[in-house]
Amino acid sequence: MFSKLKTRWLSSIKYRLSVFYTFVFSIFFVTIFCSLLLFTKQHLYTAKDHWIYEETKEMATLFDKVPLSQLQKHMQEESYFAGINNIFYSLRHKNGKVILSSDTTSFQKVESLQFPPPEKTHYFQTITTSDNSFRVLNLAIDSDNFLQCAISLKEQMSFLSNITITFFVVYIIIILFIYKMSLKIVASTLKPIDTITKVANEISKKDLGYTIPIKNNKDELGRLATTLNQMFSRIDTLVTELKKMNADLAHDLRTIMSRILINLEVFLLQDNLQDKKNLEIANEDCKYLISVLNQVLDISEIETGIIPIKNKCFSLNDYISKLVDVFDDIAFHKGINFSVTNYFENAQLFGDRKKLEIAFANILDNAFKYTSEKGEVSISICEESGKIKIEVIDSGQGIDPADIPFIFNRFYRSDKARTLNGSGLGLAQSKAIIEAHGGDILVHSQKNIGTTFTIFLPVKQ
Repeated sequence: MFSKLKTRWLSSIKYRLSVFYTFVFSIFFVTIFCSLLLFTKQHLYTAKDHWIYEETKEMATLFDKVPLSQLQKHMQEESYFAGINNIFYSLRHKNGKVILSSDTTSFQKVESLQFPPPEKTHYFQTITTSDNSFRVLNLAIDSDNFLQCAISLKEQMSFLSNITITFFVVYIIIILFIYKMSLKIVASTLKPIDTITKVANEISKKDLGYTIPIKNNKDELGRLATTLNQMFSRIDTLVTELKKMNADLAHDLRTIMSRILINLEVFLLQDNLQDKKNLEIANEDCKYLISVLNQVLDISEIETGIIPIKNKCFSLNDYISKLVDVFDDIAFHKGINFSVTNYFENAQLFGDRKKLEIAFANILDNAFKYTSEKGEVSISICEESGKIKIEVIDSGQGIDPADIPFIFNRFYRSDKARTLNGSGLGLAQSKAIIEAHGGDILVHSQKNIGTTFTIFLPVKQ
C-alpha cells in the first residue's frame, strides 16, 4: 500500500507541488513562530529584569539605614507578600558567603551556588534546574557585600510551554489545511493538462477527430491546447488523405489484376498454347496479388470505419471448437500436437464473427507455419481483469527480439520469414480487427522456445 502511495506521489506533479508548497509554508510558519517566541521570551525577561532591578535597588537603600536584623525581616516580608516560592533575597559577602536571606525553601539551589561579586554595579544570570528556572540579579552595595535577588521563572516557562504546545496543535491543523488547499489549487491549475492527456489518449486509441476543449485561450495552457488542436487537425487530414490514397490505389490495382486474371484463365482454357506453364505461374501470381490487395483494403476499411463491424452475440467455446476443426488437418499432416488446454465456460463474445475468424486464422496460421514437426500448438481461454483472455501458444522457432516491435506493421517480414510463403499482412490485419472490437493483442517470444500471442476481448455484458 505504502509503495503504491509512494509511486503515486513520485509520479504526480500535483502531489509533488502540493507537498512542496506545504513544506515552504511550514518553514515560513515555523520561522515566524520561532521569531515571535524569541521576541516574547526576550520581552518577558526584560520586563522581569527591570522589576528585579527596581525591587533590589529599593532593598539596597535599607542596607545603610537599618540594622541587619531589620533588613532580614524586611526581606522575609517582601518574599512573603510576593510569594516565598516566587522571590528570594540574600545578602552575600564578596567571598560568596550568605550573611542573611529570606526563606530558602524553593531557592536552595540558588543559595548553594557561588556567585562572583559584581565587577561593576550589577549583573544578571539565569539558573536552570531539573524542575525550574531562576533569574538572578547580583547588585553591589559596597566594596565587600552585594545584594542578591532571585525570582522563579516557572510561570514564564509554563506560559512559553503552553504557547509552544498550542502552536504545534495549530501548526498540524494549518499544515493539513494548507496541503488540502494546495492540492485543490494545483489540481485546478493542472486540470487542463489532464484534459489534454485524456484527449491525447483517445486520439491514440481511436481517431484524430477529437479536439481539446478550451475554456481560456489567453493563458499558457489555453494557447498550448489551441496549438495541439491545430496539429491534430493537420495530422488527421494527412492521415485520412493517406489512407484514402492507399485504399484507392489498392482498389484500382485489384481491378486491373482481376481483368488480367480473367484473360489468363481464358487463355489457359485453350489446349493449343505453347507456353502454358508460364501462364499458369502468371495466373498464380495474379491470384496472390489480388489476395494481398484484398488484405490491404480490408485493413484500411477497418481502420477508417468504411465497413462497420457487424456485431452479434455468439458462444466463444463453439467458435474456438470450429477453428480447431479447421486446423486439425494441418496439425495432422505436419505432425504437430494441437489442443485447447483451457475453456472459459459460458463465455459470450459480441463481435463480427467472420472478421474475428480471419484474425484468429492468421495467428494460428503463423503458429503452424513456424512450428516444426512434433512441436506443439495450443489455445488457452480464461477471464482476466474483466476481459476474455485468449492465448495462442506454439513451440516454434520464436521471434528475434529485434523483430518483435515491428511484427504488426504492414508488409513487415523478418529475414527468416522471407523464405516462407506470406505477404506480411496477416498480423497487421489481425491487430486491426481485434482493436476494432475494443480489444488488444500482445506477443511474447523466446528464440528456439516458442511464441505466445495473447488476445484480450471485452466480455459480453
